[in-house]
Amino acid sequence: MIAGGGSAVITGRNPEKLQAAVEALSKHGKAWGIAAELTDRAQIPEARRRIADEHADASLLVNGAGIFVPKPSTEYDEDFYDSFHELNRAMFFITRTVVAGMLSAGNGGSIVNIGAMWAHQGIAATPHTGFSVQKGGLHSQTKALAIELAPHAIRVNAVSPAAVRTPPYYRLVTRRTSRTP
Repeated sequence: MIAGGGSAVITGRNPEKLQAAVEALSKHGKAWGIAAELTDRAQIPEARRRIADEHADASLLVNGAGIFVPKPSTEYDEDFYDSFHELNRAMFFITRTVVAGMLSAGNGGSIVNIGAMWAHQGIAATPHTGFSVQKGGLHSQTKALAIELAPHAIRVNAVSPAAVRTPPYYRLVTRRTSRTP
């Protein structure tokens, strides 16, 4: 998309990683970063303001954030559990901000939510209750928004990947394969 003349705005909680991603993307076109911890409710208004003020012309949104910490639900405290809901809340209101720009422009658009197969089925390989709650909420939001926004030519879809090669995945695989019988 960037190489074809588009641009990208990405959010990330780690400013150094965010800057590195923006620099990598900028080799192919225009890219900007907005640093925000999406599970911190206090940081969302500023991220939304920047999106609305600086990038109201967005025609594509990809909600790709997720929290995957493989631990049994019996070990969750309330703050940890709440982080899953705070992430969904952030994505809901960021989506609302982007959709406002799409509606104002009147050209339609696309929203792609990155869900997970674990939101649809239990997997015995590792505990994942909070992750499933978070991604299940995102899938429900996808269905409702698809119906709501279809008359405005805004497509809303979700993809449900299985395991994805990310640092949490590698930590899990390394931990599981290094166990001795």
